[in-house]
Amino acid sequence: MMKFLVTMVVPSKSGALVHQVILQHDSESLDDFYEEVTECDFVMGEEIYRDNQTGRHYPAGTIILNTTWMAKIKILHPQSS
Repeated sequence: MMKFLVTMVVPSKSGALVHQVILQHDSESLDDFYEEVTECDFVMGEEIYRDNQTGRHYPAGTIILNTTWMAKIKILHPQSS
């Protein structure tokens, strides 16, 4: 299971044109996640929020993302989580 930082090309609540989602997914590598994203219209995983005061991450529930609107995906490394 890995955490990915996904940049979505859809407006955020604050009005920005893009927003980022931290997604914990069953993939074992970026290549595995790439294969699923390119083969499916949607991916499901656990959304992770970051506490701005402590910097700690916590689960926010299951989320399904439309892969059409994904602009950039990178691994969220353990030292960042």
